Amino acid sequence: MTEANSLPDSSLQFFRSLFIKTGGDTKKQVSMHEIGNEAGLDKSASKTVAEELMSLGLIDIRTLSGGIGLTEEGVLEAQSWFSDIPGIGAAGITLGNQPIVGEKNGEVITDILTSLKPRIGKLGMAFDDLADLLADIQSLEAQMRSSRPKTAIIRECFRSMLPTLTRGSETEMLSRIKSFLAD
Repeated sequence: MTEANSLPDSSLQFFRSLFIKTGGDTKKQVSMHEIGNEAGLDKSASKTVAEELMSLGLIDIRTLSGGIGLTEEGVLEAQSWFSDIPGIGAAGITLGNQPIVGEKNGEVITDILTSLKPRIGKLGMAFDDLADLLADIQSLEAQMRSSRPKTAIIRECFRSMLPTLTRGSETEMLSRIKSFLAD
């Protein structure tokens, strides 16, 4: 995992622009030169930044003419680095209906929990809502410690959180969870 502060500002702005332009969808591709232009870079600098991000496993080059796109790892990193972008969600990754949670979904679940836990005290929730939310988080964490986390249990824990988060002031995590549960 790369730290956002380890990248130069121009690379971070380039990566952010790519994330916004693709909507976090790994299937979409855009021109590295177009993204570089939005980040204030010329063609040569755009190519250099794209190569740097590719070496980190965050993007891949899709065409010889400079078409680039996000990798799965790039999407996960962008979600954690750019949580201020409105409507950020699981960016095309959904929980699905497999009996056991896969590795990529496990990373998204862990990221959601890691982002949500520090915010709990600031949500201004009633005691019962807070207790319910903590119980759901503990159930999710218990499942994620399992060698075979069950998708159905994960789904129900997240569904249980939705009304509680709706009553609270947390809209970002609410939209991330809804996007992740969408099938």
